[in-house]
Amino acid sequence: MIKASRSVIGLLLTIAIIFTLFSHGYNFFASSKDENREIILDENSEIAIATTASDVYISTTNGNVLKINATAIKELETSKNGNKLEIKTKERRFGYNGSLFIELPEAYASSLEIRSVSGDIDVVNINTNRLHTKSVSGDISLIGLALNGSLASESTSGDISISDSYGITILTLKSVSGDVEAISIEAERGELSTTSGEITILGDVASLSTKSISGDVDINVSVDNPTIKADSTSGVIEVNDMVISSSDYYQEGSANSINAKTTSGRIKIRTH
Repeated sequence: MIKASRSVIGLLLTIAIIFTLFSHGYNFFASSKDENREIILDENSEIAIATTASDVYISTTNGNVLKINATAIKELETSKNGNKLEIKTKERRFGYNGSLFIELPEAYASSLEIRSVSGDIDVVNINTNRLHTKSVSGDISLIGLALNGSLASESTSGDISISDSYGITILTLKSVSGDVEAISIEAERGELSTTSGEITILGDVASLSTKSISGDVDINVSVDNPTIKADSTSGVIEVNDMVISSSDYYQEGSANSINAKTTSGRIKIRTH
């Protein structure tokens, strides 16, 4: 009798949970779909892209039409608020996450913001005045960018990589748990940090600041006689192939500067 009562109570609880999920918009049987859209883009339009779980891929196309190809999603939403174009996806609650492919007009040079909760972000060969990417749990890859302004990328649990990009005024790369890499870049100022990961930078950066809580820092930049400040709590400091025995290093130089800090890791700096 007791066992039967427990079974009935368990069944009623299960039904109650399922009813609550459905009443809050959960659909265990929701089907996915593919959707394509084309939007004529004004020259000064700002673009904001947001996904929950879908991966985001950004590239360029000819003309002045923005092209969207969403695959395996539940719903695609596009709206205009003033001069801002907002693009959002809704994903299925369970199962395979979708993808969002967006082609920007080659002449587009305004502001682009991309956010994903648990998807990767890939941006290739675009021109823009400002780019901001953020993923809570996903990798970010930026390749071949021509900018005339700032670039900022954040990932809470994922790697960040940028390469073959120039025209950056302020470069900000931040990862809470992942590696940060900037290869073949040109920037007036760079700020790179990671809580648990390695930092690698190779390029032309006039003023550079790096910080790693637990990881190595490898800097190779084209800067003439910079002022260098390096601080490693537990690790070796190496400047232009010369190993510094102390945990602190300072070199007076020009107005260009390099400031590198790691709590637990090696710092290697090369200038040329």
